[in-house]
Amino acid sequence: MNTPLRRVDDDRRPDRRRQRTRRLLSDVLTALILENGYDSITIQNITDRANVSRATFYLHFTDKEDLYLWSLQSLYDELVAQLAPLTRDNLMPDGTPPSLIVFRHAAEHRDLYRIMLRSQSSASIVQQVKNYVAGHLRDQMETFAAQHGITQFALPMDVLIEHMASSLMGLVIWWLETDTPHNVEDMARLFQQLNAPAWLYAFGMSTGDVNRTNVPYTDLKKSLGIANDNTA
Repeated sequence: MNTPLRRVDDDRRPDRRRQRTRRLLSDVLTALILENGYDSITIQNITDRANVSRATFYLHFTDKEDLYLWSLQSLYDELVAQLAPLTRDNLMPDGTPPSLIVFRHAAEHRDLYRIMLRSQSSASIVQQVKNYVAGHLRDQMETFAAQHGITQFALPMDVLIEHMASSLMGLVIWWLETDTPHNVEDMARLFQQLNAPAWLYAFGMSTGDVNRTNVPYTDLKKSLGIANDNTA
């Protein structure tokens, strides 16, 4: 007896349905938290809003905290996946600076970011994001220094990295919570411009004497992801 042919994506369907259901429950929880706060929400509130049964909920999550933590971890995993193609020049293959990716991601998931950045229970996920950014910054600084034979820094590297990672997270929080006319592209550019002087100083450079250094300033600007602005 011949085995019937299966469509290539048949095995993927259950996983896709599972992800859709989890995403639906996550979106509902996010909306309810913004409306009523986390503590007052019940499983029944979530299932009623999502129009699914309690059995369906418990098929995916043990309780609302499990759903909440899954939502935050998924947010982090998605951001890391988007930043994964970074080159050693600190740019995406298409030339996009990583700060723009971060602000775009925050804009796409504004409500969940706002909840995450406000909540003490989200501190571990926020720290994961910050640590990832800090690790990336360290890699980029070390790569740039090695490429140009720089062995000493004018600032302690750990201080500079902490400053820049905290600066990015702080700007994301401020931008999400403030009624500001600055769009995603504005914020990414402002972040790069604000932090470029610190990078320059760390490498023993300044905007006034870049011609007296053996490190090409345009190369550093490219590494910072601000190669097309007017910083000088």
